[in-house]
Amino acid sequence: MSRIPALAWGVIAALVALAVPTWNFGSPFLRQFFISPFQFFIIPLWLVAYYSVRTGKMPMRSGPPLRREEDPVAFRQNLWFTIFMGAAMFVFNLWISWQVMSRRR
Repeated sequence: MSRIPALAWGVIAALVALAVPTWNFGSPFLRQFFISPFQFFIIPLWLVAYYSVRTGKMPMRSGPPLRREEDPVAFRQNLWFTIFMGAAMFVFNLWISWQVMSRRR
């Protein structure tokens, strides 16, 4: 039995989280979810995390970027925080979209 990577589990969880409300409300839910301004709180965080994993540099608001080879513990903490906050904003956008669609019924 092969081990499923954590990224695959994350993608599966995100797809299920979108599929259930779509099943309940139909395609208007997807429009509400993807057109929502809260996407601006999700996508940049995940893009920064992706960039950091690929390059080994975590951009910082002030000062030089945090490098994976120089401080691996702080790099990992910042990376997981960025991923977690993107996921939290994803869940928040999902909840807001659910609330909007529930009022339209």
